[in-house]
Amino acid sequence: MARTSSTIAATLLLGMLPCIFAAELTVEPTGANSRLLTVQGDALFQRSEFDAAESTYKAALRADAHNARASWGLGRLASLRSQTAEAKKRFAQAFQMDPRDPDIIFSYAGCVQDTEAHTTLLRNFLALSGPGDTKRREHVVAQLEIAERLGERRTRVASGLESYHFRLTDLAPTPGKLQGLLLTARINGGKPVRLLLDSGAEGIYLNSHAAKKLDLESLGEARIAGLGQTGAASGQVALARTLSIDAFQLENPILHVMDLVWLAEADGVIGTDVFQDFLVRIDAQKRTLDLVPYSAQDSLTGTRAYRVGHYMLVEGSANNRSRGYFMLDTGASSTVISASAATSILPDSFGQEVNLRDARGPVRGGVAAPARLHIAGRELWDGQAVALDLSDFSKQAGVEILGVLGFPALRQSPFTINYRDGWVEFVNQR
Repeated sequence: MARTSSTIAATLLLGMLPCIFAAELTVEPTGANSRLLTVQGDALFQRSEFDAAESTYKAALRADAHNARASWGLGRLASLRSQTAEAKKRFAQAFQMDPRDPDIIFSYAGCVQDTEAHTTLLRNFLALSGPGDTKRREHVVAQLEIAERLGERRTRVASGLESYHFRLTDLAPTPGKLQGLLLTARINGGKPVRLLLDSGAEGIYLNSHAAKKLDLESLGEARIAGLGQTGAASGQVALARTLSIDAFQLENPILHVMDLVWLAEADGVIGTDVFQDFLVRIDAQKRTLDLVPYSAQDSLTGTRAYRVGHYMLVEGSANNRSRGYFMLDTGASSTVISASAATSILPDSFGQEVNLRDARGPVRGGVAAPARLHIAGRELWDGQAVALDLSDFSKQAGVEILGVLGFPALRQSPFTINYRDGWVEFVNQR
């Protein structure tokens, strides 16, 4: 891999949100009712009570039409619902009201397409954010340095927005135990690489050994954070000329190159968000992935999904005892339920401690036994759901997450992800 002379001190976080960031607010004792309502709205947002948060933010704006934080809150909700134009409008209004608020600047920058304006906003964020805002500051520094090295090069679908059909192969590290599906690709025209299809990942990850001799352009160092409690894993951000899957071709794809010791059976991971310009249809039983161009009638199909960065969350329940939001994650070998909720959902089922595989190494959890999940009109089942502390993960995402729908559950029903409009459709919905 070709290296550049300087190094980026970057943290690329799984779940770093360009348009959504939940922050705690400090309210003065003499603060107006509008500000108190905004604080309530933020608390509801963090608890994933999105409709109630929206009503509260709107009440705050009725009390004070110049409440920038309330407008920002409505922008975050619009981002969750994939309402891109509405989110940008709300963030722009908030920025006009208070152009010195780092949270507002950060969110607005993520929705601005003009390169010069985007760069200016990011530099303003660095000038106005406090030294304690380490993660976002490192993320912004990385964005600026990568953007400088990329210049006018952008990732795009070079083969056109048409329909594509791919065959998938099994990831079965233990004979007879299917844990995921692999997509075969070529990078820079090199030897085929097998990538785990992962709806819970962002972008493309490549094992260091697979990256050798691919003539990648280094964009700098990175640290990758996952679900676990350990420190972030180190790696490189790199640029490829092309990534090809049969007739499909991406131009200028950005890769994260690292030692994926937990994924010895594959060469890397490809997030389904790489295909967000299409409807993404996954049928695990038939081992197929279909990309279908969007049409106007796709905008109101399926069940509402809330987009938190690259994560797609759908509302559901576990064992009819608790409702909340689950992340779709075809790359997870087990379904995960938040440990804080598992004691009530599965009160008598905790078993031995197990190790889960994560981007940063093993993550310890307890076997929570069978879980019956009701998601989007479908009943899904996982006989070995795992209880795991998701508090840090929820904090990182800015919303409360009840669990993760892993491959054992998602393989039971073909489903389609609509990234553009924020919907997920399972086959045979009731």
